[in-house]
Amino acid sequence: MTPIRRPLAGLLALFIGALALDRLALNGADERTIQTPAYALALALVIAPLLVRGFRRTRLSTLLVLTSGVATILQAASGRLTEDPYQSLVEVAFITLAAALSHRLANALDQLDRAIHSVVFGDSPALPLDGPKAANEILGEMARSRRHRRPLSVTVLALDPTSLELAIDSASEEVQRAVRSRYVHSKVARTIGEQLRRSDLLFEDPATGHFVVVSPETSSDGTSLLVERISRAIQPTSVRLSSGHATFPDHALTFEQLVERAQDHMESADARSAAPARVEGVA
Repeated sequence: MTPIRRPLAGLLALFIGALALDRLALNGADERTIQTPAYALALALVIAPLLVRGFRRTRLSTLLVLTSGVATILQAASGRLTEDPYQSLVEVAFITLAAALSHRLANALDQLDRAIHSVVFGDSPALPLDGPKAANEILGEMARSRRHRRPLSVTVLALDPTSLELAIDSASEEVQRAVRSRYVHSKVARTIGEQLRRSDLLFEDPATGHFVVVSPETSSDGTSLLVERISRAIQPTSVRLSSGHATFPDHALTFEQLVERAQDHMESADARSAAPARVEGVA
């Protein structure tokens, strides 16, 4: 917490000190006070890194050069730089110091956020399906299977919405619903990852929330065993899985087609399992 306390205390001391000095100057009939535009610019530079990621990613040295340059230009444009150079330099230093402290505070808060996320959720083993790293892994495995004429299976796993809602509701009430949902997803992803072989690849499709497992050297029979193992492992989470799979080259020749066939297989399996319940309800 020290990286947060120090810049925060510095910002408070800077603004309170500037206001106190201005008050003393006014009581002493001295007109050399920090002007309102300088306070407004300093406040804007304090808020900007906290709200805009680009300001936080900017190097501190670059930010200080830009800030001092803009503040000096504004002082020159207003004529204060020639009328009272000393007071203008004080205002430039005030604005620059406020920007530097805010930059440090924003980065410290980012580090705290990452640390809390790492401790609470852990790192999910599922790569985003539409990311560049996923594309490299998928293309490499597809090329290897084609070259060596070996099977490769794709399994799509979907969290049952009803059981997912129950798992989210049973999570700690001290955290917001979105955080609980993320926690459950990450927990399921880690549980799935623990059941995979070292050669298997785990992805998460951001568009659907489905997990996609790429299993080299695995036929349909091997995929069924994998799904059974994963289903048993996630039982303690109270989340049920729907699954479907497709195998190269028996069912499709491209990865996109394999995913589509696996999803079709999953949907048809769900429809078959739900059919008796619908018939019973009609009766």
